[in-house]
Amino acid sequence: MDHALENTVTLNLVQHGKVTSPLLIVYSNLNGQDFAQLDVHGFLSKNYQLGDHFDNFLALRADLEAQEILLACKGCLKNVFPSGMSRSMSFGLTAYETDEATLETEPVCIYRPIVQNEYKDLMTYEQQVIYRKKFLEENKARFIERNKLYEAQKTASQR
Repeated sequence: MDHALENTVTLNLVQHGKVTSPLLIVYSNLNGQDFAQLDVHGFLSKNYQLGDHFDNFLALRADLEAQEILLACKGCLKNVFPSGMSRSMSFGLTAYETDEATLETEPVCIYRPIVQNEYKDLMTYEQQVIYRKKFLEENKARFIERNKLYEAQKTASQR
């Protein structure tokens, strides 16, 4: 018996800074096999069946970004990136959104639509990777301090 988990989301497309036609995305997991069916109302109709949802998402982004089109969703924001553990546990659907001021992270669905004030933070995948690397390098000391504080709090609570 086939067991499928299917979700549908409609996302805006952004081209040259302007919102264009929406994109309907259906993403599913069938018996542990991840695949994403993606339909852009005649603009692009394609199925992606790669390693996990994030791989499918990257393939869709590559197709759209080749035409200078961005998806208006959390997975395309400069401060959202998956970890290996989040990819493994969520089949690639969950990434972490980092608050740049506090370095706190919140898990988010990569396909979650963004709100108006987040449009300014949309990036191509290549820009996102460069931004993430630079952000981690510039904030390395802050991450180390934060982790030391967490460890100290953890040790204190275990006493």
